[in-house]
Amino acid sequence: MNNNLKKYIAGAAVLSVAAFSAFLNGISAQAFSEEDKIKASDVIKIRQSIIGSVILTDDDYIRYDINEDGVINFRDFHAARALFLKDNELSELTGLITTTENSIIMPPGTVITDEDILPAVTSVPVTAPETTVTSPVTTTVQTTTVTTTTTTMPITTTEVTTTTVTTVTTPAVSYRPPSKRLDVDCIKQNPELPTGCEVTSLTMLLNHYGFGVSKVQLADIMPKFNFYYIGSELFGADFMTTFPGNPASGSGYGCYTPCMVTTAEKYFNLIGNDEYYLENLTGTDFDRLLSYVAADKPVLIWATISMIEPYYTTTWTTPEGNRVTWYANEHCLLLTGYDKNTGTVYVNDPLKGKTSYAMSVFKLRYNQMGKYAAVLSKKGEDVKLPEVEPPHNSSGESAVHRVGDVVQYSGTVYYSSYGGSTAEVSGTFTITEIVEDESRPYRIRLGTAGWVPYNF
Repeated sequence: MNNNLKKYIAGAAVLSVAAFSAFLNGISAQAFSEEDKIKASDVIKIRQSIIGSVILTDDDYIRYDINEDGVINFRDFHAARALFLKDNELSELTGLITTTENSIIMPPGTVITDEDILPAVTSVPVTAPETTVTSPVTTTVQTTTVTTTTTTMPITTTEVTTTTVTTVTTPAVSYRPPSKRLDVDCIKQNPELPTGCEVTSLTMLLNHYGFGVSKVQLADIMPKFNFYYIGSELFGADFMTTFPGNPASGSGYGCYTPCMVTTAEKYFNLIGNDEYYLENLTGTDFDRLLSYVAADKPVLIWATISMIEPYYTTTWTTPEGNRVTWYANEHCLLLTGYDKNTGTVYVNDPLKGKTSYAMSVFKLRYNQMGKYAAVLSKKGEDVKLPEVEPPHNSSGESAVHRVGDVVQYSGTVYYSSYGGSTAEVSGTFTITEIVEDESRPYRIRLGTAGWVPYNF
């Protein structure tokens, strides 16, 4: 290259830098209102539109064409970044936006087309078991009574009285059995999805109902969002609705029920099925979930890896500006059975396979993680969940006490159904739990007060 050409290129570069600097300095602070300032999510979205991973709306296009040259390009990206940094009083203008991975970035709300993700997914579920609801049987019995009255007169009067008796036969109450176990094929998350326990468990649930989907296909359409640094601040997904990072990477995190509801909805839309949906059971008491299993419905449920204690770790900012902190050891499994007699739950664990855990510990972790759960339901389906059968006394007759009864009690309460420390109470209490094991001395729990003998 000759010297004159080098001088020309260098001069042009200087002029370009000067012109761009003048352009940035000329950006009006009034171009964006207080409610409409450039945010970190805007900077990221412009970059994504340039690399083709997201399509802008018409409103976004107008907003992000900052230099009004009719195209969205890196000049708009750098201008948006400069505005964001200026607004947040950050001085450095280079090297401020990085990504931890090279995979395609999918922010919350990204629209994914069938052609981009699942062109080959056309599986149609086999006919799911129908729920049969037995209606009350009404039997009408007609009784004719003939009464003959004879007087001293030679006249006989016959009166006919017709009585209609209506008998309503109420269907027998369905009680939850003390144990139940469903046969659900197990899928492990490794090696393809080292941090994809949620979509792997969802895959097991969908395939149990006859859908032919793979865990990798679901992971592709699951809402995901990679981490970014802007300055020294870490930005990442709101893990309630979006997976932070990539489930195919060991550095991914996890997500909760709303994210799985969205993933299932995307899948059903892609295959053209509008009958099924993932029903969000977040906040449901653990014992109530057992009734779903008893009704032949496996439960997508959140606990921890190997039931170890969870703890808080990394904190970051979502693109919406919220601060979130990750609860380490989060794990999603499929609840497939239980045994109240042995205090055991059976699960399909994406890490371990088919296994079991102590019910008391599993329930504790479920509660600690926030009571997140879901089941697959059919629109219009009316599932009659079985009730917990009340304890029986030694004669086999149904007990007089039931969960939910409000009772008067004065006397001693115990720390557990086995005994332990005691306290003296007096007042009105609600029965919150009744233990079926007659070998335990204290089988009824009075709210938070404690345990008392069954025949109190």
